[in-house]
Amino acid sequence: MWDDHGHRLPETVRLPAAGHRARGGFRDSRRIGNSSSSRTTASARRHNYSREKLTTLLAVYRYEGFDQALDMVRQIYEVGGKGHSCGIYSHDDDHIDRLARVAPVSRMMVRQPQSKANAGSFTNGMPMTSSLGCGIWGGNITNENIHLKHFMQTTWVSRPIPEDRPSDQELFGEFFNTGDDVMKDTVANHLVRYLEQRGVRHVFGLCGHTNIAVLSAMAGSRVEFINVRHEQVAAHAADGYARVTRKASVLLTHLGPGLTNAATGVANAALDCIPMVRHRRRCALALLRQAPAPGSEPARRRRAV
Repeated sequence: MWDDHGHRLPETVRLPAAGHRARGGFRDSRRIGNSSSSRTTASARRHNYSREKLTTLLAVYRYEGFDQALDMVRQIYEVGGKGHSCGIYSHDDDHIDRLARVAPVSRMMVRQPQSKANAGSFTNGMPMTSSLGCGIWGGNITNENIHLKHFMQTTWVSRPIPEDRPSDQELFGEFFNTGDDVMKDTVANHLVRYLEQRGVRHVFGLCGHTNIAVLSAMAGSRVEFINVRHEQVAAHAADGYARVTRKASVLLTHLGPGLTNAATGVANAALDCIPMVRHRRRCALALLRQAPAPGSEPARRRRAV
């Protein structure tokens, strides 16, 4: 069913079950209706039958205990299918909750025919669609069922309301401290620490006075700044980075012309549902309460892009 590089062979798509047994050389297989089931002891990561099959064949995994089942789910999604869906037939709310927390999917069907229920029905509350967003897991900009809402223009009408401002503790969480040292820290440092926590290793952009505080904070961090000569180059580089790594990329630009220079690259990513975080800085916004003490010069790590 697959070539030497793991690519599906077109002639095996929609092949009858008997044909799969012959081509796959199953030594232990059974005919069930018009489908075949096969047994294997290979781990999901190494076995092609853990991939999408597009045919009359079902891969079945035996487990002992729900913890082992969840571990198998993790392995299978490392092979493919992240962001799409999963299903569980159970009345145990604890099992349902644990699977939902482990499976990297945008929708989980409980006690339903999964492939049919994913696309929505009058009995499960899912929006009806033929296009399923897979979120950042699948390199998409949304993880919703694409439906009428996504094709409608929306106008937000905003009226003044009583102030509803979160406290510093709610805003900064573990970074919050009543001590002067923390409150003198810059927003740039908080931002860079947050990027580190989210696993960001590269930020694309152009060095300049409006983002110098962020660059200074990156100098002592694990985040590398990819400095280019034009914001459009940075936007396209961030777009390509997200496509290759299948992770959200980060773009750092200036205000004004710097912001508009990156528009083409950002729009290109948006049209293809490529996840990209765009951040623009201004010196006046870089400080939390007061100017930082003079420090080292920002690290300008250059790389040809």
